[in-house]
Amino acid sequence: MERAAGAGEKKPILNEWTRMVLEKGIGTLVPKIYEDFGEKLPDVVILPDTSARPLYYAFKPSFERVAAEKGIKPPHFYFFKTARPNEDLQNIEIATEIDESMPFQELLRRVKSINPKMGSEIEEDIPRMENEREHMKVRAEEISTHEARRGSEQPSIAVIDEFTTYNASTVRELRRAFQMPELKAYAVFTKGTDKVVSGYVTGPQDEQDYDPEKGYLAKLSYTQKDAVGVTKDDVVGPHSVLIDAEDPKALAADKKQLRDEMTAVGRRIAENLSLPATRSG
Repeated sequence: MERAAGAGEKKPILNEWTRMVLEKGIGTLVPKIYEDFGEKLPDVVILPDTSARPLYYAFKPSFERVAAEKGIKPPHFYFFKTARPNEDLQNIEIATEIDESMPFQELLRRVKSINPKMGSEIEEDIPRMENEREHMKVRAEEISTHEARRGSEQPSIAVIDEFTTYNASTVRELRRAFQMPELKAYAVFTKGTDKVVSGYVTGPQDEQDYDPEKGYLAKLSYTQKDAVGVTKDDVVGPHSVLIDAEDPKALAADKKQLRDEMTAVGRRIAENLSLPATRSG
């Protein structure tokens, strides 16, 4: 049951379902990440898009606990603005399993030779995605350069998103940007996919959060709120920008509330975290 806000008290940003998904999802992913990276933590964690950014506060306490107990380094976090092709172009890239180095114009030529109508439909989105992929490549290079200055010439990288669709299109774009086809990817929750490691898989138990108008399970309650603090809508370039609020003080208070709530969830997860014993030898 949701806790009602008292007089003069702000309503929680994280609803009960969201807190449950965060606790189960992150509690599952942290030990898995530790195992996947050879009983270490990745050098770098990429949080893609705006809705994944608050995960920093929820994951940080667990990563710090693992690092302290195992005598290893915690990861560096980076935010990453991504873009995805329209549905037609995305589906063609997936269906044809093209070499990710193939230029769009070559892909377009091949599609038009087979299906001129489909070629015309995807051609409209190609200029935008050529531009966006160049920006994503620039951002990936920025991160790699920054890590090199820290002494990591070939840093181990994990992508952590709050939610991933079945096709994991965001992860596909990140693997392309970093030129790492085997880039490890994780999602706090999914509807079920083998493209990433899922912390929590939604099912019949989550029907109360199903949105019949949109046709999918509701997102975590903080997403698409100004409290996240940034936007990528209509932003040209490799970085998101701060939201320009009409009431900056109210926005600052909302951002602090979200940080505090996510940190509280993260600390609770860290306290209950169960790690596998270190393998000998």
